Amino acid sequence: MTVSAPDNSPQGLAVQEAIVRNFYRLWFSHPSVVGITWWNLVDGGAAPGEPSYSGLFDKDMNPKPSYYVLDELINHEWKTSFEVKAPKDGRISWRGFKGNYRITWTDRKGRVHVQETLVK
Repeated sequence: MTVSAPDNSPQGLAVQEAIVRNFYRLWFSHPSVVGITWWNLVDGGAAPGEPSYSGLFDKDMNPKPSYYVLDELINHEWKTSFEVKAPKDGRISWRGFKGNYRITWTDRKGRVHVQETLVK
């Protein structure tokens, strides 16, 4: 997919940023979506006739506001990370995003355990 800015002005970049934030949140929330591909990484790199301001980076490879929006969503908002002390029965429950998880815990004898699991 490609989200173009109407122009390279601060207002145009803000429009692109808002559209990217809203569409990515919509797509991420839909159970049928398994991936999203951004086609034009750098402004001006699209096929002839396509919009010029559709990259995540400008022509000088400077990140645009859209880049920072995606970084925030992917690397912060959509990550599940927490620490908890289990009660005496050792059971905990939590809710997280689909994906691969690494669970690390220390048992009563001080041994560290690591388990990886896929949440579907």
